[in-house]
Amino acid sequence: MSTPATSCCAPPEHLASAIAFPSNMRPHISVNVTDIAGVRPFYAALFGIEPVKERADYIKWEPISPPVNFTLNLHPPALASAEELGIEVDVATEAEAIASRLRAVGVEVTQGDNVYRASDKAGNRWEISVRSADH
Repeated sequence: MSTPATSCCAPPEHLASAIAFPSNMRPHISVNVTDIAGVRPFYAALFGIEPVKERADYIKWEPISPPVNFTLNLHPPALASAEELGIEVDVATEAEAIASRLRAVGVEVTQGDNVYRASDKAGNRWEISVRSADH
């Protein structure tokens, strides 16, 4: 008999997801924005998928890669986020694909040595980097 999965932060019934993940352990990232519709295209392009849940004040993505539960939450300006976030990918072609999707929705993407940088319209800054061979 197996025991049900547990979480440090939520009861087991909150572990249910629209996606069958290879693990129950996934970071949860929540970003507060003042214009949820204005930043939605950025995140759909960043993750390369549509959200799994969407309301007027909340949008949730559950991409397989990166393995994260990511939400946007509508908040007044005093509670808006100004985050520096990142995604590490295995190969340069993955980073290039993300950069290409972002450019396709009008986002300026800068490129350095195995690193791409872009910001959403709310000012949250993202870095997409290629994992080095020594990791």
